[in-house]
Order: sequence, then structure tokens, then C-alpha cells
Amino acid sequence: MGISWKWLLLVIGVSTLALRALLDSNFATSTLVYVAIPFVISIALAFLTKHSEQSSWMMRYLNHMRIATIVFLATSAFLFEGFICVAMFMPIYYVFVTVGFAFAALIYGKGEDPTDTFKAYSLPVLVLIMTSEGLVPATTMDRVGTATFVSESPLSAAQLQANMARPITFDSERHWCLRLFPLPDQIAAGTLKQGDVHKLHFTYNRWFFTNTHTGEMHIKIAKVSDDHIRTEKTRNQS
Repeated sequence: MGISWKWLLLVIGVSTLALRALLDSNFATSTLVYVAIPFVISIALAFLTKHSEQSSWMMRYLNHMRIATIVFLATSAFLFEGFICVAMFMPIYYVFVTVGFAFAALIYGKGEDPTDTFKAYSLPVLVLIMTSEGLVPATTMDRVGTATFVSESPLSAAQLQANMARPITFDSERHWCLRLFPLPDQIAAGTLKQGDVHKLHFTYNRWFFTNTHTGEMHIKIAKVSDDHIRTEKTRNQS
């Protein structure tokens, strides 16, 4: 079971060009990238991969996922993506690669069950509906949200302000998923006076140990009163 290296290179090349075009457009964060591209890649691989008639569907699926992973990693390398983006995209990619494989499997088995035709063509219709999100204002969900957290403390306002003025440290245990994201390596916290700007400097090795990028986040102390402190993010290249 396998795919010709010429077809594999073609799929990788077309996928890279399509993603590059989308990432440089207004649809960089749309479902065209996260849903349509993996689904189309999966269908292409399913119909270009040769299988033995004796092979089970589970073996075909595992082989399909293996080839799809090669396409994913090769495309990410050509696009110079960082490991965090790759790690975040991979679960979504596998979901829609699986949907594409299911579509191809139903097409191959069409005729054995009268409902297979409906099942097969309902999958691309579902993907098409999902892909429409973010393309036009009418099908775009709100990208802005608001969250409010309320907590009571027995400490006085002066004690709370004193705690907030202490040097910032990030030494607590983090969830394994959050460990993917780099913490600031330099912090200039200053004071809690109105107008003061706190600066956090980040260093990110996009390829684990190399391709180093740096950036800063600036937090301005916008308003200070006896019982209220408001901050504003004035710069974020983190």
C-alpha cells in the first residue's frame, strides 16, 4: 500500500501554494484553512493511494493517516511554521483528514448499501457548510468576547496593591499543554503608578532549538484609584 512519490510531491506542492495564498489573504484564520484544506488533501490522497484488495479498512486508514502526516509535516516545513502552530493545528487536521477518508471509503463501497450514497455525499455538504463560516459577514461568527471573573479577598486594598507591586514571577506549575507556550524571559515591572508601563520580553524558538524570534508585550497602568486599577495593552509582539 502506498502512493507514488510524484503524486505525493504534487499534493505537498499544491497544498503549500494554496495555504500560502490563504495565509497571505483575509482568510488566514478562516475555515478554508482549517477545514477545507485538510478535507481536500485527504480526498486527494485517498484516491491516489494504491491498496491491496486483501488489506482491511483499518490498515488502509492507518496508512492514509501516515501519508497525510507526511504531507502535513512537509507542508509545515515549506511554510516555515513554528512548532506551536503545528501542534495546535494537528488535531484539527486529523479530524478532517478522517472525514475525507470516510468519504472516499463510502464512495469505494457505494452500491453495497443503498444508504451509502446519501452518507457519502452528505460529508462534503457538511464540510461545505462549515467552510462557509468566516467567508462573508452573514456567515461569520463573532470573534470578540468578554469574560468577567469575580473573587473576594479578606485583604485590604492597600495589601492587595502591595502584592500587585511585588516582582512578577512565573514559578508555579503549569498544565502540560500550556508548557508549549514560552514565558517571558525578561520583566520590567516598575510601579503601580498611573501611566507606568510594564514590559515583558519573550524569546521563542520556532523550531524547538533554532529560528529564534523575540517580542515584547507592554502593559500600561491606565487608571489607579484607592479601590480600582485598570490596565491597557499598548503593544503586543509576543
